[in-house]
Amino acid sequence: MKKYWLMVAAMPLLWGAAPGTGLSDKQVEAFLDGGTSYMSYDSQPFKGWEADVHKALSGKNREAAIAALAPQYGLSVPHMAELVRLWVEADAAGFAFGRDTAKRAALRDGIRRRFLALVAGSGRSPLVLQAAAMSFEDFDDSFDECSAADFDALMAGARDRVGDAWLIANSATCGENFLRAAAAGEAPLAAPLIRAADYGSLAPADAQALYAWLTGPDALANVPAADRDALLAHLVLRRIALLLETGQSDAAIALFDGQPATLRALLRKGEMGPVSTVIDGLPVDLEKQDRMRGILLGIAAGYAVSGRRAEAEALIAETGGAAAAARMLQCLSTPADPKDDERDCGNGRGSDNEWLSYAMLDHFLHHPGDDPYLLAETGFATQNQRCR
Repeated sequence: MKKYWLMVAAMPLLWGAAPGTGLSDKQVEAFLDGGTSYMSYDSQPFKGWEADVHKALSGKNREAAIAALAPQYGLSVPHMAELVRLWVEADAAGFAFGRDTAKRAALRDGIRRRFLALVAGSGRSPLVLQAAAMSFEDFDDSFDECSAADFDALMAGARDRVGDAWLIANSATCGENFLRAAAAGEAPLAAPLIRAADYGSLAPADAQALYAWLTGPDALANVPAADRDALLAHLVLRRIALLLETGQSDAAIALFDGQPATLRALLRKGEMGPVSTVIDGLPVDLEKQDRMRGILLGIAAGYAVSGRRAEAEALIAETGGAAAAARMLQCLSTPADPKDDERDCGNGRGSDNEWLSYAMLDHFLHHPGDDPYLLAETGFATQNQRCR
């Protein structure tokens, strides 16, 4: 999606085209003011190309700069010029929220037709396919799911249906496109389904069913053996997180306990690094798991309330954050000058309040008879409330 908070600066200015680049100064200025695209996934070659286009259009000789990009990205000079024109015009048309809906629809339909012609004329260049998919997504004013008609139009004439569907889904990102990409092969494809499960558009029950399949033997069969445990650990952790988020702590604990010893050892670490692998010929990159401690503390809390105290203590110790949490609690509970709004307690209260989870577990396990007022005030009150 483009940066909608800049939509006023990028309203369509599709007139007065000058020769050469075919873009007027006003069009270029509005386009450059809009910044670059936000992308859910790092999708090359588009990301590098867009940065190069901004640089080219910022110079004095736009025509020569754009022409120089053509061989770098495997396009002819006319095709590169048309791609830049279309991207700038589509950027403006994506923000065209005026009252004349018929005119807006006609404008977008014209850009669609030209983009589809360029996809075919360029021999289905990946760059052109990416730019077209992202432009079509911006034309969806519902801000919801991507159009099935647009996906089908972009897939028409595809020689590599699996590869093209994956490219389109990672460019025009939505749950439905990942599911469409997963159905592009002869059998369900794991890589797009991993994206679909993680994207967040599925109902919790559907996401749970999908994770159950993704962590089973059929989905894992085509994962390289060297990457299988690391990938499985990521997927199981996401499934556990979803169970905890939906109040199914008993099921989360059962899933955690039921993993093989080698996998459980990976899950019990306080951090989980990124994973890069290839499944069914498609690259899969999973980022470092930043929520791991919080998820493991959820398991530890389940252990604690079900009477498995020793296991809860061991898991808390392995996550490695208890000492820092204790320091945070001590800092925040120390009386402060009411005028001091900037007291530094390390990483502050934090959006996830991970330290508070540690403190609450410590209170439950070690100080159940103590008055919880201080913990409640420190953990849930504002700075001003704590200073009264």
